[in-house]
Amino acid sequence: MLGTNPIAQHRSQHEGFLVHSVWPTIQGEGPYAGMPAIFLRLGGCNLRCRWCDTEFNEDLIPHSKESLIDAVASMVQAYSFGLVVITGGEPMLQPIKGLIDAQRHGGDPRLAAVHWQIETAGTVWPDGGLTDSASVQFPHLTIVCSPKTPKVARELISRTDVYWKYIIRTSDVLGDDGLPLSSTQTLGQPTHLFRPETVLASKALRRRHIFVQACDEGNAEINQSNLNLATKIAMEQGYRLSVQIHKVVGVP
Repeated sequence: MLGTNPIAQHRSQHEGFLVHSVWPTIQGEGPYAGMPAIFLRLGGCNLRCRWCDTEFNEDLIPHSKESLIDAVASMVQAYSFGLVVITGGEPMLQPIKGLIDAQRHGGDPRLAAVHWQIETAGTVWPDGGLTDSASVQFPHLTIVCSPKTPKVARELISRTDVYWKYIIRTSDVLGDDGLPLSSTQTLGQPTHLFRPETVLASKALRRRHIFVQACDEGNAEINQSNLNLATKIAMEQGYRLSVQIHKVVGVP
C-alpha cells in the first residue's frame, strides 16, 4: 500500500470481519519459517508504513464469525496443515478471539490440532482480548510483532509467546543494537521503534526471539544491500535472520 491506505478502526463482533483472502502457502518468515500453512489475510490497518508492499485493502469480503471459521476450517481439512497464520493489514483490529475460540470450548473439531500465529505491528489489541483472562497464555498461539512505532499495546509486553521482527533498510538510521531508528510513518523523521528489553532481558532470549529481515523495496540491487546488512546485524548482535522463503520458492 506504500502508506496510501485509509486508517482503519476496530471492528466489533457484531460487525464481523473484512477478509482479503484465505490461501495455502509456505510460511516464509519468523519462528515457523518453512512450514506449510493456511494464511488468513484480514483487511484494514491503523498505520501507514511508507514502504509497505502488501495489498490488504482491495476486494474485501465481509464475513460473519461463523462463515469465516468454516472457510478456514474447510481449508485446514483440505490441506491437513497444522498452522494457521492470521495477518493483514492489522489483524488485531478485528474480532479474532472468535476464531481462536473455535478451537476451544467444544468448537469446530476441524481446528482441534491447529496452532495459530498472529502477525501484528503491535500498536493495538483486539476488543475482547485473545484469551478469557489477560493472565492466560494460550498454548496454541504465537504472536510475531514487527514494531512500527515507539510503543506497543501493553498486553504484548508481558507475554512470553511473542517474537519480534525488525525490517532492515540500508537507508535507515540504526541504533547501537542494530535495530532501526527511522520512522516507518514519516520519511526522514527519527524515532525509536519499540524494543522488548523488558521481556527479553537476557542475550539468550534476544537470540531466540528477535528476527531481522531485509525490506523488499522492489529493486534487486537495493534488496541485496538490505539483505547483506540484515545478515551483518544478525551475526554481530546474535539475532535470527529472516529470509522470505515464500518469495524464494515462488508461492504467494
